[in-house]
Amino acid sequence: MRLGRNSDPSAWYRYYAWLLTPVLATSLLAGCTGRPAQAITVPDVGATIAAPAVQSSVQAAPAAPAQPDLRQLRRQLHSYLADQDGTYGVFILDLTTGKGVGINSDKVFPAASTFKLPMSLYILDQVTKGKASLYEKIAYEASDYDEGTGTLQDWVEEGTELTVRELVELAITQSDNIATHMLLRRFPPQNVYAYMKEQLGGKVTHFDEETMGTTPREMATYMMDAHSGQALEDRELQQFLISALENTAFEDRAAAGVPDGVAVAHKIGTLPNVVNDVALVEVPDHPFIISVFSLDVSEEIAPGVISEVTRKVYDFLTSSSL
Repeated sequence: MRLGRNSDPSAWYRYYAWLLTPVLATSLLAGCTGRPAQAITVPDVGATIAAPAVQSSVQAAPAAPAQPDLRQLRRQLHSYLADQDGTYGVFILDLTTGKGVGINSDKVFPAASTFKLPMSLYILDQVTKGKASLYEKIAYEASDYDEGTGTLQDWVEEGTELTVRELVELAITQSDNIATHMLLRRFPPQNVYAYMKEQLGGKVTHFDEETMGTTPREMATYMMDAHSGQALEDRELQQFLISALENTAFEDRAAAGVPDGVAVAHKIGTLPNVVNDVALVEVPDHPFIISVFSLDVSEEIAPGVISEVTRKVYDFLTSSSL
């Protein structure tokens, strides 16, 4: 099955149906054990609790720094997105305060290639547990061929061997579909999905006969797991993944919305009329995670919309007036 960005949408749906059908069998979800699922439990808009006044002769401690009012940010984003064609879902997690804000943040959208983030987390988890090695080799097969994103299609031949490390890096940095097919032969999708639900807390991840779905909030959870080390106890593996996410070939979405010099670790996803990005924006004094998904949008216009949403969030959270 070819997965090019210009493919017939029905071909995409048949591909995802083929890929995801095993998940529907409950028995296939067994065998992926670990710590209990832990999801981000922040509301769409965090509440601020004021401390009671205390009368004392002791000089009061300096006031805590002002925290951003995420309700104001939500109003700004809602006003902007209301003027855009299509449907957008957004979830922002302020890593300084631990509070979140969202618009359609629990609506199910096609995951597209953002799926490669939790897929990579699963593979690296298997390496951590000694069930796989970054340096084991996987041989290319003709059935892995794909005309979509990635460079393997330009030179790979039947029998060409690549390491798991090389394939994960290609799947993240270039969103290489051939690398992804090769990895999913070694790491079956039903195991990846079980890991997403049982260990990453993916309670909303959605599978049906047409597509794989997720929500902006849920994909932000997966990025949070990668950033915090919650999903990867091995610091070197965590840094390997973050470094790959920081050096992708697609910088026209979240990464384009922040100033040069601000590192952005992110994973994009694209299908016909679907443009997504989930990103860790590593602002030194105010890092945040932003997850933007879309439906029925222009593939030419939507990257700019995601960039502008990210810019608005960056400006709001780094404002000197806070």
